Amino acid sequence: MILLVAVVAGTIAGWGIARWKRQTWHPPSFQSLWLVFLGFLPQFIVFYLPVTRQLVTDDLASLSLVCSQVILMIFAWKNLHLSGMPVLIFGLGCNLVVILVNGGFMPLVAETAARIVEPHVMDRLVIGARLGKAS
Repeated sequence: MILLVAVVAGTIAGWGIARWKRQTWHPPSFQSLWLVFLGFLPQFIVFYLPVTRQLVTDDLASLSLVCSQVILMIFAWKNLHLSGMPVLIFGLGCNLVVILVNGGFMPLVAETAARIVEPHVMDRLVIGARLGKAS
């Protein structure tokens, strides 16, 4: 999800800067752009769709998140010639390390969960369990 937002934001920023400088904007020529969508798909199915996030086991959910991060890193590596990609690879790598150290999930502190999750969901939340199961 973060990579998709970064690509869209970078595209809009590049277009805006070129327009401000009164230059012709040329979109970056991404290689293997389909990998972004392939990398986002497991996260969308497992974590964002209410029906599927309830059905998917924790093991499959953690595997899908790790695979998603790896696919996104492959995309960034294939586009290393574009500015910003080394930073993106570093960020994805940091995310992947945190996810692997935490059993395949990105940790979320209770205080943050309380700000983004409805109170009735917080009441059912089990510390250490996947948030998707409670919501």
